[in-house]
Amino acid sequence: FIALTQVVSLASLIFLLESKTGLVALLLVLLLLAFTHGKRVVLFAGFAALTMLLLAFNFSPVLAGQLESLTADLSALVAGGQVERTSSGGYRLAMWSASLQLMAQSWWCGHGTGSYAALSPQFFTAAECAVACVHPHNQWLFFGVEYGLLGVAVISFLVYRMAALGVSAPTHLSLLGCGLTLLFSVVASFNSPLWLPCERVFFIS
Repeated sequence: FIALTQVVSLASLIFLLESKTGLVALLLVLLLLAFTHGKRVVLFAGFAALTMLLLAFNFSPVLAGQLESLTADLSALVAGGQVERTSSGGYRLAMWSASLQLMAQSWWCGHGTGSYAALSPQFFTAAECAVACVHPHNQWLFFGVEYGLLGVAVISFLVYRMAALGVSAPTHLSLLGCGLTLLFSVVASFNSPLWLPCERVFFIS
């Protein structure tokens, strides 16, 4: 089952979705599954995951290009230069940088509900705002801008309680609980699962 799912994930990475967040989460859930079934399965799953990633980067020019662009953007950000907003990675780095600057202006309680959309346009052009001024593609930073460290604490406590419920659940439900917590955490790190209605209903349920 693990091997089959790895093959399907690899095909999706190369030919269909080209490195979407959900596939990264799926890979992590598979590794979580492996860790619950002994050392031999762990080694097999780890080797399969590494092989899958190497094949994906080798055969997917879009994925390789995104990684190269992200690396260049990270280097520019560390050096204090301008991040090129030509890829999803570059956009995210720019949004995260803007969010941290906004958080620095009001650490404890944030700027209030709706403040990210109101304040972020100062960092982006009108065309860029169609994507960059909706939410920063990170749930922690979004809550941080609008509700300060209090908001960051709330979303962190939510994830902690989800994980605790997964760990303490009966064996047949533990993997499901931990897997859903992992999915939520991955999506929350690169998107905003409590913003889009379909994702919000799924995760709150």
